[in-house]
Amino acid sequence: MPHLHNWTARPLPNGRMAVTRYLGKSPIAAVPPELDGRPVTHVAAGCFSDWTPDHTDDELTVLLPSTLLTVDPRAFDACPCLTEFAVEPENPFFTAREGLLYDKAEQTLIRYPQGLGGWYIELPATVTDIGPRAFAGSAIRAFVPADDPTALGQMGCWHPSGTRILHGGNLRSIGRLAFDNCRSLRLVGLRPSLDRLDFGAFRGCSALYSLCLPEGIVRLEGQTFHGCGSLQSLCLPASLARLERSDIDGCHALRQLFFRSPDTELSLEGFRPHRHLCILAPGGSAAAHYAADHSLPFQALPAEPPAPVHA
Repeated sequence: MPHLHNWTARPLPNGRMAVTRYLGKSPIAAVPPELDGRPVTHVAAGCFSDWTPDHTDDELTVLLPSTLLTVDPRAFDACPCLTEFAVEPENPFFTAREGLLYDKAEQTLIRYPQGLGGWYIELPATVTDIGPRAFAGSAIRAFVPADDPTALGQMGCWHPSGTRILHGGNLRSIGRLAFDNCRSLRLVGLRPSLDRLDFGAFRGCSALYSLCLPEGIVRLEGQTFHGCGSLQSLCLPASLARLERSDIDGCHALRQLFFRSPDTELSLEGFRPHRHLCILAPGGSAAAHYAADHSLPFQALPAEPPAPVHA
């Protein structure tokens, strides 16, 4: 793998090039538009991982060229110095706003710089999708709708540090490992427009304490809340077909688990619930039987019909 102008790179098909590692020490890392006579079209996994500056207070800005076509979701993992993205205006696929990386239409948030601070950051109202690993490893404190006064009020009731992310309430999907290991994330607010949570969406969010999933989510893709050791209350929508063990494994503090539909199936073999976990569900449901089988506190709720699935 050649070293070219502070970068390692590898050739791709069709005469293109991928950058695989930034070796420079400049706090402004401009991805070159070409290397060895080939256009640079891809940033590979781990390209900026563990980058360290010459000076401890240096912050990293990554400049992306007009030739770039794709970015691996893991390209910027483990890079706490990264505070800003910038994109050449001629690039047809990517853009940056307030340091965050988006697709050109600003419908998908691709990456939040891990080291970016601030009190509030509001995403564009056009954003409907949070991309894979978009916030992975970041120190954000909250992710809530910008027009939710209750959530905004709650944000002032706990630790004053950390960034609050405000979204437009129009989200359709949260991608694979989008909030993986966001260990400061405490408050999340979601709206019924959301109909997909991909694998491990909130995995390792060890400060998250309560969450209500909106109607319209039909299934979880595995490890959704795996390792959320502070999660105390989880409300599942009537639209959810099944809850798997992997989705709540490691949720040792869980005290309340709400089921809105009698039809939600459970596959929790091997899950070790806290002895004070209270199951709140319609009588006669699979959740009610689970509570009885495991001698857990149970509270009957009226059944709610599932919401229509979003197209």
